[in-house]
Amino acid sequence: MDKFIKVPQTLSQDQIDFFVNNGYLILPSFLSFEIIKDLIQEIERLSKREYLGESLSGNRNKDNRHVNRILAIHKPHAVSQVIRQLMQYPNLAGAVSQLAGAHLPFWEGNIKSVDSMVFIKPPEFPGHAWHQDECFIPTRDRSLVGVWIAIDNANINNGCLWIIPGSHRSGYLYPMKEHHSEDYDAHQISYGFDTSQAIPLEANSGTAILFNGYLLHQSLKNHSNSLRRAIVLHYMSSESLLPWFQTDHGEQVAVADNRKVIHVAGVDPYNWKGYDDMEQEEPFVRGTNKRQIP
Repeated sequence: MDKFIKVPQTLSQDQIDFFVNNGYLILPSFLSFEIIKDLIQEIERLSKREYLGESLSGNRNKDNRHVNRILAIHKPHAVSQVIRQLMQYPNLAGAVSQLAGAHLPFWEGNIKSVDSMVFIKPPEFPGHAWHQDECFIPTRDRSLVGVWIAIDNANINNGCLWIIPGSHRSGYLYPMKEHHSEDYDAHQISYGFDTSQAIPLEANSGTAILFNGYLLHQSLKNHSNSLRRAIVLHYMSSESLLPWFQTDHGEQVAVADNRKVIHVAGVDPYNWKGYDDMEQEEPFVRGTNKRQIP
């Protein structure tokens, strides 16, 4: 097994119980002003494509017009040490380690980090339709946790998160279909559920919102005159295999396991497999549709 990584355990039992029952937890002022300032500078470097690499280099932009073309940057950790450090931030890893498997009877808090995204979301750019993150990042024990970090103040006007509390409880993945709403980007929308209990999660800069991978959530169009930036990270149980994307030739889905992960808390029982280089990921910049933009 890998070495044991000790992380702070700062959440109360009431906070853990709230997460288990409702599927989300809000941690106000989780990141300091200084950390947010550093992240803003890194988002600027990423959006200007100052890093080497086929997906994020291209023609480097010298002014701010580039920002107004970007909805999201996927997998920035592949080129950004700052984002990788955030993924391993002890207080964040500690909170996730208390929550991800709190519904499991023998949970020991072993966590790996698997993905990152930066949302720029300029004025009049769309949000993401109702969905569940487990539809995109599958786990075997319902342990996926998304961490949504507000870089700018997020409110209803600029497209904050909306959730349906408790919608994770059944462990059911709702079907998805195409949509024609201008409020959303080109991703499909989940359907077949009641949205009357949906609530907005307005959040000040530095707030972290943690939510279960089965929780239904969405965001709407940014109707403000400024950016609504956020960073989203994903974590899961180290005991769970990650059958993500196409398996190797001849490999059974049941034992498929993507190893482009970072061990961040506790022990990794699959350490004997080794780790694939995250820098070999393919980060890409997305406009208002699902395609990479030049």
